[in-house]
Amino acid sequence: MEQRIEQLETRVAFQDETLNRLSEIIAEQRRELDQLQQEMAELKARFREIRLSAVNPQEQENPPHY
Repeated sequence: MEQRIEQLETRVAFQDETLNRLSEIIAEQRRELDQLQQEMAELKARFREIRLSAVNPQEQENPPHY
């Protein structure tokens, strides 16, 4: 009976360690996802600006020598 309890305690300890590692991985992936979402928003804004400037080139100011 005592050997069975030791086996169960070992399994629980291993599971606790695994859960802690998985929790750390999830937290790291959340940070990476947040960063990627921020970068995507910035790229969308830049793309929108470039697209608008390409669609309306007449609206751009003339160089100062004109």
